[in-house]
Amino acid sequence: MKFKLKTKVVGVDTSGDVVKLTLEPAAGGEQTTLEADVEEHYSLPGWGGKKLGWPNIVGVYAIDDVIPGPMLAHKAEEDGVACVEFIAEKHGHVDYDTVPEVMYTSPEVPSVGKTEEQVKALGVDYRVGKFLFMANSRAKAIDNAEGLVKILAEKETDMILGVHIMAPNAGELIHEAVIALQYGASSEDIARTCHAYPTMSEAVKEAVMATYDKTIHISNSILLLGNLCNSIDALRCTLSLSSFSRRFSFASGDNDVVVIGGGPGATSPPLKLLSLASRPHVLRSVALSVGPASTSATQSTPYPWNPQSMVKQPEARALLHSSHMYHEAKHSFASHGVKFSSVEVDLPAMLAQKDKVVANLTRGIEGLFKKNKVNYVKGYGKFVSPSEAKSTIVKGKHVIIATSFDVKSLPGITIDEKRIVSSTGALALSEFPKRLVVIGAGYIGLEMGFEWGRLGSEVTVIEFAPDIVPTMDGEVHKQFQRSLEKQGMKFKLKTKVVGVDTSGDVVKLTLEPVTGGEQTTLEAEADVVLVSAERTPFTAGLGLEKLGVEIDKAGRILVNEQFATNVPGVYAIRDVIPGPMLAHKAEEDGVACVEFVSGKEGHVDYDMVPGVVYTSPEVASLGKTKEQVKALGVSYRVGKFPFMANSRAKAIDNAEGLVRILAEKETDKIMGVHIMAPNAGELIHEAVLALQYRALSEDIARTCHAHPTMSEAVKEAAMATYDKPIHI
Repeated sequence: MKFKLKTKVVGVDTSGDVVKLTLEPAAGGEQTTLEADVEEHYSLPGWGGKKLGWPNIVGVYAIDDVIPGPMLAHKAEEDGVACVEFIAEKHGHVDYDTVPEVMYTSPEVPSVGKTEEQVKALGVDYRVGKFLFMANSRAKAIDNAEGLVKILAEKETDMILGVHIMAPNAGELIHEAVIALQYGASSEDIARTCHAYPTMSEAVKEAVMATYDKTIHISNSILLLGNLCNSIDALRCTLSLSSFSRRFSFASGDNDVVVIGGGPGATSPPLKLLSLASRPHVLRSVALSVGPASTSATQSTPYPWNPQSMVKQPEARALLHSSHMYHEAKHSFASHGVKFSSVEVDLPAMLAQKDKVVANLTRGIEGLFKKNKVNYVKGYGKFVSPSEAKSTIVKGKHVIIATSFDVKSLPGITIDEKRIVSSTGALALSEFPKRLVVIGAGYIGLEMGFEWGRLGSEVTVIEFAPDIVPTMDGEVHKQFQRSLEKQGMKFKLKTKVVGVDTSGDVVKLTLEPVTGGEQTTLEAEADVVLVSAERTPFTAGLGLEKLGVEIDKAGRILVNEQFATNVPGVYAIRDVIPGPMLAHKAEEDGVACVEFVSGKEGHVDYDMVPGVVYTSPEVASLGKTKEQVKALGVSYRVGKFPFMANSRAKAIDNAEGLVRILAEKETDKIMGVHIMAPNAGELIHEAVLALQYRALSEDIARTCHAHPTMSEAVKEAAMATYDKPIHI
């Protein structure tokens, strides 16, 4: 490329075969002539096909802020790409109605599409859906819950007309809406897309639910994990509760539906049913029974119900956020000109903040039940016949089993929640562990270990498999492991624990290579070992064998496509059935299940359920990994883009990570998206909607992404998949 700087154009001659431009130095002086032989033109919406630049002058083009349209950096980039495509005799296009605008304040304020005032001026009948971030669990966990999502949709067609967000990192959240508008999506399309929990992006989903139907978590919490029990006689179920606590008035008559458990799988069904009750099928009453999470199957008597044990996901995110703030203050603030004489951890205050989050979320869900008149009982029980019942009786025509998982202990290891802990105990350590050993390098083990490592613990992770998070895309988990190692975590892979000695002041673990060999002894001087090797469905003690409910060898309840068991009137969802053990998958199960119960259609596609590891950086995955695509024998392409080439990542001094997209070679259909980055759990959702629409990588590449945002890396990776990225 050649440049003529300090030069202005003073004349253009298009009378000949070439375009001649007369140039003059900006400071004055002798004029010169420059010839150009480009003869195409670039049209934009609203210009009626006129040639741009100087109108009707062939071979002269104009883009960016000098032509009509929003004066935005990302709009200018889209102009440039489309313009040179026309010059190269290809098809280019920019739709200014799907160009997002972002105000980079705190909170950020992005918008795309029409405002309510513009919709009114058009005379279109419309609906509005809103959701407040004060009701979003991730926003509450990071103590930054100011803002809302507002969505406008055409009343007759439900087509989304505009999306407006005010929230932390809202500039990233808007891109799911941009994809939706690009496809002419309805609000229900987003509402039926699985959103990872807990994320800020869930507020977008809730707002669209409010647009076409009713939001579920307007007092969001998605907490209260549980394990209760029931008995069935024809289509009637009797639940005997060893009730040690009662909440709200409980109807003595039969309920249409009784939900056993708590958490996202158990709280979403009754609230969704209440929204369906205004439709043709009217429900008389709904009951939710909750109890302690992940109780041991051998426990014969109930223990006091502890709300903190019911909100592990937001609770863990709250502690992670606190540890992140400490880490940033200690290691990063000085380079930004913010200096302290000293930084130290006040563990009691940090845990008190975590407990405050839990208490707020617990009160929120309880208030939501009370507001919606959901019968709510706390207790522990089992399936019995009416003659065996000795305590509180709960009856229902339909029973949904929505219990959680239990931690599977290893041979010779007893979890006491003091020195040998599960994830529940890891969140409640009263003393700072100098050294922490984690058995299992899956999602939960890495998250818990990372949180304490950020606070200064020496963390060693022992994993039986050759890689951490074995289900993760190969290249991503290698980079992820390197990142964690740089932050101080140590890994012993292809290693198994064959013995634990807790008799002394420290816990001693005896290790052995998976392939066999000499045993070694590892001492955990902080005397804390986190067992996170495997999870099992919590079905023991429910009395399912009395009903004849079929389960598989792994202890999971077998259900059909409508979540019905082999016993009429009994359904199962969440962690007790096959599928990923994820909170957001459980919620999708719950909503779809009650739609079937109420005579409607429901659907959950587990291939569209994103997975997120909440560390720093986060790792989010959706669809197939490279290894899975290879196993299918499908020809594919891979597009990658590193965040070290992303302007927003560089601006916030956090540019570690990448986006990796796999697409079928012949059709360009996206097969998998994998992201390692700050806030990857938010970035993944435009990919979720794209895969829901069976999108091509070119579809994402041609979607305008706000600048500067981390989401631009998703666009660049998509460009690398079907063609070439621009900024690398």
